[in-house]
Amino acid sequence: MNKMILRKEALKKRDALDQSRREDLSGEIAKILLNTAFYNEADVILSYASFRSEVDTTGIHRQILADGKKLCLPKTFIERREMEFYYIDENSQMKAGYQGILEPDENQSVQWLPGRGQKVLMLMPGVAFDEQLHRIGYGGGYYDRFLAGYKGETLQKIMLAFSCQQTDFIEVEKTDVSPDEIVTENGMVKMR
Repeated sequence: MNKMILRKEALKKRDALDQSRREDLSGEIAKILLNTAFYNEADVILSYASFRSEVDTTGIHRQILADGKKLCLPKTFIERREMEFYYIDENSQMKAGYQGILEPDENQSVQWLPGRGQKVLMLMPGVAFDEQLHRIGYGGGYYDRFLAGYKGETLQKIMLAFSCQQTDFIEVEKTDVSPDEIVTENGMVKMR
């Protein structure tokens, strides 16, 4: 099945979760994530502002800041087809950007750059995944391009998803970058 059809089917399943159920499942995903060694050892968390029916990252972001970790969110530059991450805190101003997703204001935020000795955890959104940890995003390739050019030290990539987003098989292209782990409400998805 091609990616466009898989994307449409997975979004339909995710969108079918009612708001209350999505909040409950997001809470379960947050509990699992926040108890991983990856989270506890990370100095910097590259996350995303949840959008539409994605796993809600609001509570996760509050906990990251409460734990004294550095939190960064992406800003998408459509004309360059790139994204950059910017530090945010509880007072940061966010504005609607690419597809209406909330993003840091690059004029009021400091850009994050990989540094020596940083343990970085990236939380990735996504539309679908399979048991081989292949991921389908929204089709823009922003995460794939960012990760292909990443020059930092330690980076652990975790996709946050609901179990209903799992599909049997995703055909990957050589430019696709897969997460290292996927966290759903049922726990960590490990490659089989």
